[in-house]
Amino acid sequence: MSVRMMRRPVLQPLDDLGFSVGYAESPAVFETLLHQWTSASGGGAKHVSRHYAPLIPSSGRRSNRNTLTGRYGLSKFPYHIDGANLLNPPRYVALYCCESGFEAATTSILAWAEVFNESERTRLERCAVLVDQGASSFYTTLLSRHGSLLRWNNCVIRPTSSDAHDVVRGVARRLEASITATEIYWRQGMFVVFDNWRLLHKRGSAFLSQTRELARWWIREDLE
Repeated sequence: MSVRMMRRPVLQPLDDLGFSVGYAESPAVFETLLHQWTSASGGGAKHVSRHYAPLIPSSGRRSNRNTLTGRYGLSKFPYHIDGANLLNPPRYVALYCCESGFEAATTSILAWAEVFNESERTRLERCAVLVDQGASSFYTTLLSRHGSLLRWNNCVIRPTSSDAHDVVRGVARRLEASITATEIYWRQGMFVVFDNWRLLHKRGSAFLSQTRELARWWIREDLE
């Protein structure tokens, strides 16, 4: 499934797939919509924070090798969640296209629950990994205790055993082979808000998209 420009002036509730796409005339207008949406939505308290460094494709030569840009540069990224290196990754991610460039790199969104069956999820819940953050590293499992979050980013996830290594390698293969992703084709003024716990995402090749610029916000909610 592909998504292109949709001229909806307001932020809609997230649909059954866990994301919403629309249009806003500026990042400031979109940020206002985000605050209104988080105030009106149910669930736990939500806190909106903007990343003022925009997402612009880069060769990654000067980036940390434990980051996607540092490892993949302008090549396509693998699937991941934002904040996989954090104890409590953001619940939602919001992206706004400030500049689409000549040929904007697409963003693919994938529901990981559609990829793995119940027995496979049980194995993910038992797969212990180290989240490599130097002095701030910590141990966890790939799938959270209540199955709400798949902590996935191969730049920071380190298996703790041979069995865990096999699981991690298998997860990577299954995700990249999936054909159920939604493709976001960016246009200036377009936004997408998605559930970062339910959905993985990745950027396509950006060799022809080095002027694409996305603003990003994280919306936090306590992890059960």
